[in-house]
Amino acid sequence: MLPVAVDVGSHGPNFHTEVALDDAVDLLAAAARAYHAAGLTTVCDPQVTRRELTTYREAQATRRLGVRVSCMLLSHQLEEVQAIGLAGPFGDETLRIHGMKFYADGSLIGGTAAFSEPYGERGEFLGSTYWTAEQLSALIREAHQAGWRVGIHSQGDRAIGMSLDAIEAALRLRPRDDARPRLEHAGYPTPEQVGRMRDLGVITVNQPSYLYDSGDEFLRRLGQRPIGCNRCGRSWRRGSGSC
Repeated sequence: MLPVAVDVGSHGPNFHTEVALDDAVDLLAAAARAYHAAGLTTVCDPQVTRRELTTYREAQATRRLGVRVSCMLLSHQLEEVQAIGLAGPFGDETLRIHGMKFYADGSLIGGTAAFSEPYGERGEFLGSTYWTAEQLSALIREAHQAGWRVGIHSQGDRAIGMSLDAIEAALRLRPRDDARPRLEHAGYPTPEQVGRMRDLGVITVNQPSYLYDSGDEFLRRLGQRPIGCNRCGRSWRRGSGSC
């Protein structure tokens, strides 16, 4: 299987391998069996393009889906779905689209997570963002006004700040009780940012397994900063965490 890139512009990384539809559905069915073995019956796919949705629909039609799937469309599709008036939640109890996924910055171990202070073994990284603060805010506002729930990949504290500013501006313009905005990963928030998450009703989708799987890389890139990574305990106490 050869890796291929799907061009989504500045909307995030999006790499696939060439797989026939029937093979993709077979792989999905195998994944469902693994989920069942772990006691999981519902999953969220936070980066869905036409390819993934086609696979999920085929699996559902042929009764091989196996688990309930909640999809988040990748944000490069915003204009296309707006053109037909689509917004989540949309679907049924086994397969639905519930939100839209955005990217603010990159990865902690890749040196592309956006921090307010330099990091790296020689202080060589500040990270990078996919959008300016103004561009991200405009995208989140557009999606929110169209009725979408949003999830924003945000790892470093600078990216988290941008994301919270964008969410706050969108909620101020159009308050919604069902907004349930998400920060995907929320890798390194400041204590003040954790408080803002609570006040804005932001859900953090932390992944503390990263600390086990990639802890040595975190220490190499971040020094003592991993102590502040994935602050699940603090987030739970403040009412925003969802590890």
